[in-house]
Amino acid sequence: MRIPTCADFPYPGDYRAVLAVESSLRTVAPRLGWRQAWIWAMACARLPGNGTFPPHRRDFTAVPPVLVVGGVHDDNTPPEWGRHLAAQLPRARYLAADGDHAVYVDGNTCVRAHVHRYLTTGLLPPENTFCA
Repeated sequence: MRIPTCADFPYPGDYRAVLAVESSLRTVAPRLGWRQAWIWAMACARLPGNGTFPPHRRDFTAVPPVLVVGGVHDDNTPPEWGRHLAAQLPRARYLAADGDHAVYVDGNTCVRAHVHRYLTTGLLPPENTFCA
């Protein structure tokens, strides 16, 4: 079985090449991103190179406003990533919450209230809303 992410980029199969990927990721994502070099190398290295899908820009102008929620202590998907995603989508809103990964599932009542309101009415929370 081929992992879908493996089709996004060809992954190197030798130690020195993965080490070079790690080094470059330490520059752009020093706290966390470098770990991904090894995670995906273990799953994807040496798979056939056919069918890769290089990244490309999409047109999101017709997409309705999007709510992006992130925990300020999330070390799996850091808040910077959520803010960056929201900044790329027109009319999107980033909702920060005191918590780590999966703040909705963890039961943060403030997050749940905003998410439920968004899903049932389409209303986004005010800018810079923070859920304690």
